[in-house]
Amino acid sequence: GSEPGELEKQSRLLIRVNSQEPHTRNIQLRRPSVRAIMETEIRICNRPAYKDIDGLRLNKYFKPELYRSALKYQPRPDDIFVVTYPKCGTTWVQHIGYLILSKGVPPPSGLDFYRRSPFFEMFGAEAVEDMTRPGLIKTHLPYHLLPRHSQAKYLYVCRNPKDACVSYFHHTRGFHAYEFAEGKFEDYFDIYMEGENDYGDYFDHVLSWYAHRGDPNVLFINYEDIKENPRKYVLNIAKFINNDCYNMLTDNENILQDVLKYSDIKSMREYGAENIKNFFTKPLKDNNVPPGLRTFHELAQRYPKSTGFIRKGIVGDCKEHLTPEMHKRMEDKIMQKLSHTDLIDVWRKHDIM
Repeated sequence: GSEPGELEKQSRLLIRVNSQEPHTRNIQLRRPSVRAIMETEIRICNRPAYKDIDGLRLNKYFKPELYRSALKYQPRPDDIFVVTYPKCGTTWVQHIGYLILSKGVPPPSGLDFYRRSPFFEMFGAEAVEDMTRPGLIKTHLPYHLLPRHSQAKYLYVCRNPKDACVSYFHHTRGFHAYEFAEGKFEDYFDIYMEGENDYGDYFDHVLSWYAHRGDPNVLFINYEDIKENPRKYVLNIAKFINNDCYNMLTDNENILQDVLKYSDIKSMREYGAENIKNFFTKPLKDNNVPPGLRTFHELAQRYPKSTGFIRKGIVGDCKEHLTPEMHKRMEDKIMQKLSHTDLIDVWRKHDIM
């Protein structure tokens, strides 16, 4: 048997001749006309299953060809990306944006939601090219990997790492791709602190976008602030999307109230859970679904339990999970990596630190 912690790897080396892939970071072989593309499956004792695609760690549902197509996508001036590190309010802010654009009308179905708000690196470029517009593009990519356009908009949501870690643990236990259904929080906490989970290090990700918070096409907002004052931040998001959206909400209190009502976590659980359940358990009736979204649907049908995107959605859930030693270890890391930012003040204000 293996020693605990020993790396058990299965590697596949895929050779492509004369492949023009400028966005992939591949191993160059001796002959310049041949590129080797690495896709490595990684499994370590007591840890979730991941795979690395061109240096980025992802879960096993991701298809290399769809991921690579996303990195080659040329953004349009009207693109709006919702960017987060995983489990930092992605689905919530997607719904806020969706409701602003739909004038307060919630998604009629899971398919409609995913077509109007595709998951960039999972669904691939074609899903974004075919998306219903106006819409929002969901991504968890760090700044250096996400294709950019000076007129496209990037809405970055930051959540404190204590709550994000707890939420990511539950997500990882609940999704079949990770093979971590019996996983323990103390094991996952170590992975998170080492930045060895999917999408890599939390702190590096946040800092990659924090450095661009002053860019005219970037809005950097905090999950905890939205929870404290949803009205204020819904209006901020609307203003960022465009002046027409902002004016619509300030001129129509009923629409603003609908956006607030249907983006509330409790409400999202009620209508969102039903929509997502139907999407994951029923066949697709629409034949014109991009391949990435169809693949996602097929995987979901195969593993229907892996469907929970909305959990508690609260600030301070970490207090139920982190031991005093874990709190100290996390706070030491926060001070080491983020002491020059204003994020610590935000989290102190919300009693996270």
